Amino acid sequence: MKSEAARPVTDFVSPDAKRRILHVITSLVTGGAERALVRLVALGDRADAVRSMHAFDVDVLSSQAEAFPNCVGEAMAAGVPVVAKDVGDAAEILGGTGWMVPREDPVALVDAMLAAGLAGDRRGRGEAARARIFDHYILDHVVSAYGALYEALIPNRGNA
Repeated sequence: MKSEAARPVTDFVSPDAKRRILHVITSLVTGGAERALVRLVALGDRADAVRSMHAFDVDVLSSQAEAFPNCVGEAMAAGVPVVAKDVGDAAEILGGTGWMVPREDPVALVDAMLAAGLAGDRRGRGEAARARIFDHYILDHVVSAYGALYEALIPNRGNA
């Protein structure tokens, strides 16, 4: 079977969305009104991903489907703010610390990436994200929460 070449992402968006995305990218590259410096680096598979993550300004979850996106929690634990599509548990994990966009809206994703890149409170959001992960998702807390749940589900434990 002959493999089909990958289609560019712009094949899946409307002409209006293409124009908006092109405008944002052009503004970033040419130093338009936003005067933002953007550097996108595709790192591929890395053994040191967790260590490398600390160098990120923003992490982006652009998946169309997820259950529990570990990459969101990993970025947050590193103090990196996240832009995410509303897939799986991403909104619950973020808890308002990052930027959430609708799953089927590539223009909103680009807008959120731009907003995150320009955000004056980006460092504060990263710190809030890290605190949220440590408050809600560290193994000790998860084990305690499950223990409390099991205790609540087993009435009269020890009275048999």
